[in-house]
This record gives sequence, structure tokens and C-alpha cells, in this order.
Amino acid sequence: MKRRITFLAKAEYFRARGLTGQLTALALRGAGQISVDSSGRAAAQAAIREGLGVLAKGDLLAIYPGGTRSPDGRLYKGKVGVAVMALAAQVPVIPCAMVGTFQIWPPGRVLPRHRPVVIRFGEPLDFSRFAGMAHQRAVLRAVTDEITYAILRLSGQEYVDQYAADVQAGRRRGGGGEVPPPLAAIRPKRPSAANEGRGRACARVRRSLRRGLCDPSDGSSPRACSAELSLPWWEVWYGRLGVRVRGVSR
Repeated sequence: MKRRITFLAKAEYFRARGLTGQLTALALRGAGQISVDSSGRAAAQAAIREGLGVLAKGDLLAIYPGGTRSPDGRLYKGKVGVAVMALAAQVPVIPCAMVGTFQIWPPGRVLPRHRPVVIRFGEPLDFSRFAGMAHQRAVLRAVTDEITYAILRLSGQEYVDQYAADVQAGRRRGGGGEVPPPLAAIRPKRPSAANEGRGRACARVRRSLRRGLCDPSDGSSPRACSAELSLPWWEVWYGRLGVRVRGVSR
């Protein structure tokens, strides 16, 4: 790349102890990365000012919307700092996903594994339509969510509508930091044989309706309709129930 990418890195990485911590801090300083204190609101404002300074010089700024590492490899809710900087500097946002980094160096592991990493870039996101609206909390949330969704599409991760920092804090307090399963991770239970039969019956009746055959939703007898549809009467009964519930008509 012709321009260097500057990261806003947590101050903890620059103050980490041990050989690994010292090597990490050395690498970050050597790459010109910026140490940012994320301990409170004032620190967050300082980080935003640092980021805007980088953008004002025409340099590239990289930021992790979540503000910290994922504790379990899933994608957590993004913080609005990225939206504040994008709108204030009036610059596009290029979504980027690094796939495989969690497996290489998960939290708690001393040394990284040797595994491949895939880096994917998406199309630039233009937020010029929100010019002059950076003070509106709803706008900041919408911009942040759009960026997070773009990353989600690139990474294929499961999404958790909760801040990763809150989960980490809960685990440090000994509460486990458990979160409800993300929507993308919820899998419906396999239907029973009876429900599967009812579903097939409803589908057959709806196909018959589309062909203009007997309408079992008009109150006629299931046995009478079954002869015309060439279906068992119990399938017509289940189909009629499904038609009524789903609101299907001719």
C-alpha cells in the first residue's frame, strides 16, 4: 500500500508485562501505532481526537468497532466511535474482516499457532447522507450497525448484540459473562414426524388451491374435498387448518 495504516491500539498492549508483552509493544511502536486509553469517556474522546488527527493528514486509520477482542470468536456489537470519526472527517469506511486470527491466538494462549489467515475487504461505505448529523445518537448507532453488518458479511461470524467488553467484565467478576445465543446461532429443533406430515399436507392443499381445485377453506367437508383433490381426508383437514392459520387463499 502507498499509505501506512495506523491502528488505535489499547494502551494495555503497550504496558503488557513479560517477554510476549514487551515484544508486542515493540512491534506496535515500530509500526507507528497509537496508544489509546479506553478506560472511560474522557479517554474515548481522546482516542477520537487522535483518530481524527490521522485522517486529517490523509492517512489511513484502522479501528476495531468492538473496541476489544472477541472473547469467543463471535462478532460483538460495535461502539459508535468509528461512526463519530467517519462522519466528522467525512471519509468513507472500508470494511475489513480478518478470518482465522482467533484460532491462531485465542485469549489465554501464551504463544500463537501457525495457521493461515484470510483478509477480506468490502466495498467502501459512503455515509455522506448523514452529513451534519454526527450529534444524533440514533444516526451514530445506525452507521455503526451498518459497518458491523458489512464486516459480518465478510467474516461469516455469528453476531452477538452485546458489547464484548461487558462480557469480559462479567467473566472477570466471576459471573461467567454468559450471553444469550446470537440470532444467527439459533437453530430450530427438528420437527416431529406428525408436524412434518402436517406441513406436507398443507403444502399439497396449497398446491391444489393454486391449480384451482377444491377449496377446503370455504367450510366444506374434508371428506368431500378429499375425493376431488385425490387426497386422504386427514391431509385435507390439516391443510385446511394450515390455510386458515397462514391466511392462504386462491
